Amino acid sequence: MEIWLPMFFEGHRHLREGEMLKFVTSEDLPLFSRIVVMPNTKVPITGAIQMIEYRRKITDEIGTTGWPELLLTVQITPKTTAQDVAEAHLSGAFAGKAYPFGVTNSEFGIADFTAPGFVDVLATMQELGMPFLSHCEAPGADVFNSERRFIPTLQQIIESFPKLPVVFEHVSTREGLEFVRRASRGGHPVFGTLTLHHAILCRDDVFSTCVPEPELRNPHYFCKPVANSPEDRDAILEAMLSAEPYFGLGSDSAPHLGKYKEGPKPPPGIYVPPRLLCGKLAELFQAAGGDWSARLAAFACRNAEEFHGFAPTNGRLKIIRRPWQVSTETERLPVVPFLAGEIVEWDVDGMMFER
Repeated sequence: MEIWLPMFFEGHRHLREGEMLKFVTSEDLPLFSRIVVMPNTKVPITGAIQMIEYRRKITDEIGTTGWPELLLTVQITPKTTAQDVAEAHLSGAFAGKAYPFGVTNSEFGIADFTAPGFVDVLATMQELGMPFLSHCEAPGADVFNSERRFIPTLQQIIESFPKLPVVFEHVSTREGLEFVRRASRGGHPVFGTLTLHHAILCRDDVFSTCVPEPELRNPHYFCKPVANSPEDRDAILEAMLSAEPYFGLGSDSAPHLGKYKEGPKPPPGIYVPPRLLCGKLAELFQAAGGDWSARLAAFACRNAEEFHGFAPTNGRLKIIRRPWQVSTETERLPVVPFLAGEIVEWDVDGMMFER
């Protein structure tokens, strides 16, 4: 059995510089027709000039064929002004992304989501129709409740800016799912991205102990937001497999060298190679039965296209039933992929792109 799917809308992509940039562009980009390029590099992409330079570095690696389409973003920091995002938008920025202070790239994160400067930025983005992408964790909260505690902040944002397109990124809790459903059904342009790893992992896969302090069992499964309870995991999987229109794929794939992941303070991030992402999603959807390939296409591509107003992609991936084993370490760099050593039932077998 084989299926052809629309080429996946890549909800998240954390590129880096140097060897990691080369690694990601060679391993990941060829399988997607659209890539949202996240701005939280070591020195964050905060303005038009940096964004243009970052795009140049990426296109130097992949060429300028126009495929995949790079959807550039800028990071909103406490110093970002309304003029900054307006200039970035004019220079081709697709969206602005905010990270709460103390969560990831903490020194550049937002501590006060009601600060006048930040409010001005959101007002400008609403006027421009520029999506606001949000990493949803409350600063200072314990890792298992940080997403839940951030939801009132996001609620205040959508009430203050009812026409602002908002993306709740890598939803990891039942409460997060319900927020997206409730807001979308209430007429707000709100969308949630779901990751493969949040649909498979729960906290016991990641941590050996959770109280009084979390202690890692597997650092390669440590990400932010963290995998949560079994009930949260099951709710994410159910929303994914049902292909509800408010949700779409976000890989949230963030590779780190094994020596750092296995060090004393492992950085958050899980590397999900596209071959694994596509094959495992097909395995999960096929097991759920019904019109599974149509639901997979909706979840992986169509829902996000419709939310953002994109024309349907003309790229296709061929996926077939062919078991293969995930490598324990990637060939080009010592990076341990998600589900290392496990057998996946479906595999990518080809691609087609019509111009």
